[in-house]
Order: sequence, then C-alpha cells, then structure tokens
Amino acid sequence: QAPAYKVSEFSNGKLDKVAERRLNPKFDPMAGKVDKLEEIEAKILEQEDKMIGGWNAVDDEFRVVSDHHFHHFVWLSFIAIGLMIFYFQYRRNRSKFWKTFYYYNDYKV
Repeated sequence: QAPAYKVSEFSNGKLDKVAERRLNPKFDPMAGKVDKLEEIEAKILEQEDKMIGGWNAVDDEFRVVSDHHFHHFVWLSFIAIGLMIFYFQYRRNRSKFWKTFYYYNDYKV
C-alpha cells in the first residue's frame, strides 16, 4: 500500500477540512528514498545550525567593520591625491614629459 499524506483545505483563512490521500502506486518505490532524503536533510540542517552558532561567535569578536572601511577610504584618498599631483605636474610640463620618452632611445648609429 502506498504511503499516505495529508491535504489541508482552507477557506477565509480558517481550516476547512483535512483529508488523507495516498500516492499513486507507481511512485511507491520512490517513497522510501524520499523519506531517507528527508532524514539526511534534517541531519544536515542540524549540523549547519550548530556550525552557524559557532560562526556567529567568531564574527562577534571581529566585528570591526567601520575601521576596515575607514582604512580603505584613507588609502583611496591618498591614491587620489597622488594621481591629482601627478596629473597637474604633467599638465604643467607636458612638452618636457613626452620629450623624455621621445629622446630616450634616439641614438645615432
């Protein structure tokens, strides 16, 4: 005999009736596999819950996110200022800048 399952019908947000139905007999061989998969899934979820609790404890110790972002902001600011200084120096001495590369390998044979 195929395994049974419950079907609940609701009307206006209230439980109207509960019926018990049986699977089609051709699905009967798979019912055991489904039960086994559900047991395995329950075990995995239980293990993950245990691990997540441990991860939260570790995360709470190292929860210094604002400082980390502040350091990125400081370093990006320094890089931006350096690029601006380089660009303004380049604009002021544009002709000299390109001449250094142009004449560098200009040897007469």
